[in-house]
Amino acid sequence: MWIQKLKDHYQISKEIFEASQKSPEMQKISEALFADILHTLQHPREKKLNNPANKAKLTGQDLFSILWPVEDVDFSYLTGLLGQNPEYFQETAQWKKEIVDKGFLALEHIFNMGAKHSIRHWLNISFFSTFLKNFCEVKNGKVYFRLKTPKQYQELVKHLTTTNNPDKELFIQHAHQGLFLKNLIRFSDLNKNEVFRERRRLFSHIVSSVFEKYFNEKIPLLMAKEGNFEINTTFVKQIEDKNININISGNHKTEKSLMDKMWRDPSYSASQSINDIIRFQIVMPDYEVLILQLADFISYYLENPEEEFQIDPKLNLLKIKDKGIINSKEFDTDLVQQSIKKIENADIKEFISQCLTHENPKSKNKYRDVKLIVPMKSKWKGFNMEVKFVLSDWENTNESWFDSHEIHRLIQNLELQSRNQKFVRKSEIYQACVDCVNNNPKLHEEISAGENWKTIDKLFRYVLKWFKSLKKLNSKDEVMVFEKQYKRMTERNYYPDISF
Repeated sequence: MWIQKLKDHYQISKEIFEASQKSPEMQKISEALFADILHTLQHPREKKLNNPANKAKLTGQDLFSILWPVEDVDFSYLTGLLGQNPEYFQETAQWKKEIVDKGFLALEHIFNMGAKHSIRHWLNISFFSTFLKNFCEVKNGKVYFRLKTPKQYQELVKHLTTTNNPDKELFIQHAHQGLFLKNLIRFSDLNKNEVFRERRRLFSHIVSSVFEKYFNEKIPLLMAKEGNFEINTTFVKQIEDKNININISGNHKTEKSLMDKMWRDPSYSASQSINDIIRFQIVMPDYEVLILQLADFISYYLENPEEEFQIDPKLNLLKIKDKGIINSKEFDTDLVQQSIKKIENADIKEFISQCLTHENPKSKNKYRDVKLIVPMKSKWKGFNMEVKFVLSDWENTNESWFDSHEIHRLIQNLELQSRNQKFVRKSEIYQACVDCVNNNPKLHEEISAGENWKTIDKLFRYVLKWFKSLKKLNSKDEVMVFEKQYKRMTERNYYPDISF
């Protein structure tokens, strides 16, 4: 059984790759994407070149590979992996930049992290121990690159952007090299951002300088996985002469989370990632308190620009994203109006009232919250902080049924796999649902009220709604792709007629 699945996987991958290679339009896009990469590495603040990929809404992640022969002149662009940090370069007599020792240490880190995330994204570690054995060492399941000279670096880049391995079929080598190159560029984009590099220190600084001052409460930092910080504190606050229990939680996104989202979402870039890298959630007991707490925090934001906030007296930078709480048919309209009328500041009242005239975005889930996107400043760079306001009863329903974090993560992982491989088999989706339920027994009660035998089938039917079928393999298995990805790719006739 598993041998046949492996053969199917191999054949599907080969047909999709060969179809893209035969398409003149896809070849033009591939070449243009590589030119874009070279250009934006060297000139990160400039707009991307005008190429057919932009109109197609495709990125390098949508193709099997972004391989294109690198000419000697291109190496001046590829040093852009390091960004514009002057500590990494020295100028020669010919006014050229040369990488110094510190720069090569930084390059080694980028290549090591590119390898780490490529292995997470299905690339076998043997790729590094065989194809790249002259440039790195594999030890205890980790990859360590050795880059000491410009010549060695140029040889590595040449090796990564050419296909001359007679022991493997062309599409396999393209796929492996392309995946590693794409992860290199993704991590480089992320690593060049100072907010990302300083996210742990920045998070703890915001907790102490903003939220502890705002709530007048000590908020202890908790240590999460991989040295990341989080908070989760409940205390009593007086609102309209009532003692109200307030819970605040928060964290910063991990490197894994940011890399995966950049892979899943073609519109999500490293520059965008810093705008939701730090996030907090405030939980209130009822709707009226939520409105007043939201208004109170906005007032604090306006009154304290000397803290970490950008100056914004006319509320032009602050944004509210309401997902079915302020503007919702499920709440009493009179209660909405009464709560908003209690806001004393006229500008804040008008700002929040604008949400009532906006339609709620349609979604396949029932998640409910109000997100306040707060423009921040720091010595590193301007960025946005996300503060989510949630009702305590909605907090419970937001994390149950098909809106649970576990199912949300399941769909994200399948979307990531679909974009990596360009397809997912239906049998793989079913097995992923089985594993999700087995690892989270509480889903039995939430999805099927304890009738365990129904849980997996219900979850499987729900998850299939996110996918498009490409081809039936047999009575039980199909080739499928994430629906959003399919719509983008078929605009350029990317998927072939899978004939086997």
